[in-house]
Amino acid sequence: MRRVGGFTLIEIMVTVAVLAVLLVAAAPAMTDMVLNNRMAGLSNDLMSDLAIARSEALKRGQRVVLCKNAGNDSSCSTGLWADGWLLYLDADNDTTLDTGETILRVRQALPSGYTVTPTGIMETLVVRPVGMVTPTGTFKICDQRTGNFGRLITISAGGRASSAATTCP
Repeated sequence: MRRVGGFTLIEIMVTVAVLAVLLVAAAPAMTDMVLNNRMAGLSNDLMSDLAIARSEALKRGQRVVLCKNAGNDSSCSTGLWADGWLLYLDADNDTTLDTGETILRVRQALPSGYTVTPTGIMETLVVRPVGMVTPTGTFKICDQRTGNFGRLITISAGGRASSAATTCP
C-alpha cells in the first residue's frame, strides 16, 4: 500500500490558528508604523516648503511668503495651519497675496486628526532675499495619539528648519 503525502485537517487548522495569533499581535505595531510614517511625511512636507521658500527668495532676489490657506488655493486665510498653506513671491513687499504675484506651491489640508500649532501668533512667514526668516519660531505637528509621537519644526533666523520628536497632549 502506497502512502499519500500531505497535511491533515488538524495540522492545517493549527497552522491557521498560529497565523491568526501572530497577525493579531502585529496589527497594533503596523498601525503605529503607518501613523509614524505619515507624521514624518507631513513634517518633511513643511520642512521642504520652508527650504523651497528660502531657495526661491535667494534665487529670485524677492521676498517669499508662507501663509495659511483654507483650501481655495489662491489666497491666504486666517484659518488653521492644518487647513493647508501656500508659498508665493511677494513682488510688492506688502505680505499680501495680490493679483499677478506668483504662487510657488500649494499644500492641501492635513488628514483629519492632525494639528499644526505654531509658537506665538504666526500668521505668515516671510523669507527675505538674503535668506532671513521672520518671525522665527516653531511648528508642532501632532496627531490623535498622546505621548512622544509629534514633530517639532524649529525655524532659525537664518531660515534653516530642523525637526525633532516632541510630546503631544
